[in-house]
Amino acid sequence: MKYISTLFFMVLFSASYGQFLNSITPDANPFECQNFTIIVTGDLPASNYTVVSQNATVSGSNLTVRLNFDAPGFGSPTITPFSYVATVPANTVSSSGPYTLIVEAFFTVTGQVTSSLNQPITIGSCCGAVAGLVADKNQYCWDETVMITDSSAGATSIDWYVNNVFDHSGAGDFTLSGLSGANTIKQVVSDGSCSDSSEVTVNVSSVPNAGFTVIQAGSQFTFTATGGTAFIYTWDFGDGNTDQGVLVSHTYGADGNYNVCLSSANSNMCVADSCTTVTFSSIGLEESSKTIRIYPNPASNIVQIEGVATTDIQWYNELGQKIELREETSSHDYIHVYDVSGLPAGLYYIQWADKAEKIIIQ
Repeated sequence: MKYISTLFFMVLFSASYGQFLNSITPDANPFECQNFTIIVTGDLPASNYTVVSQNATVSGSNLTVRLNFDAPGFGSPTITPFSYVATVPANTVSSSGPYTLIVEAFFTVTGQVTSSLNQPITIGSCCGAVAGLVADKNQYCWDETVMITDSSAGATSIDWYVNNVFDHSGAGDFTLSGLSGANTIKQVVSDGSCSDSSEVTVNVSSVPNAGFTVIQAGSQFTFTATGGTAFIYTWDFGDGNTDQGVLVSHTYGADGNYNVCLSSANSNMCVADSCTTVTFSSIGLEESSKTIRIYPNPASNIVQIEGVATTDIQWYNELGQKIELREETSSHDYIHVYDVSGLPAGLYYIQWADKAEKIIIQ
């Protein structure tokens, strides 16, 4: 009875522990048309475990190699290291490229996978036609031309696709224009009996919004870029002076027509330009003799404007859009109080008569 109990324990121990995989090492340069091997190491729960068969299957980009273990008879229930060389038959995979190699230990007695390991693997092509293409760079500005160099070999036919849409056939270099965003250029080559493919992805920056608005208040002009805060804005006021920023102000010292230009650059330093002509004339311009003081600046809750305003006081955001801000009741006619606690943090400007001043809301 003791002998039978020991044997029963050994069977239960072996079935419950199962096989364990420690490492998988495939050939350094496997090819689709050739057998290649995988060295598998691991531990067995008993000395009588053996690999009775193996099979290799492909599903999508997964190449799965299953080692089928059996435990015939009785063996010593001692952890036993093992090493096994699995062979993947030629043409198991139908095309070259990157795969995920999965090796499984399958115990036929219980019908279970007891252990598995995976790692990336690249299967080389045996096709006589070899695809090859190169873009001159991978980041472009919106107005640049994408140059594609054909480096394929051994092909009798070559087809080109842009973003999975057929573009043209034939060997040789070519250019692309009018693209935006991420674009995939793919080459499919054939020698009549087999085919190969390769692709590259190029990124093309979209056209920056280079527009701007102009507001004149007496001798002062306020310019606001309409592209948002994500760009770098450089202004040329046409009189030899320049500035940078989303919202800028400039005062001209002499009458005349001035060509104002804005250069908008994105994070990749792709630049778009926009220009317009402004006219300044001092004839009939009435300069206010009154000064107005704005405080605090920067502000977070209350802004006071002190002085006599000959016109309504108007507020604008950094995009040049007028905003409605109700004036609070004040005990003095020359003190104007505004509650700015509800405004988003950012740059604003206040305009009255022929004046305009910047203010920062925190």
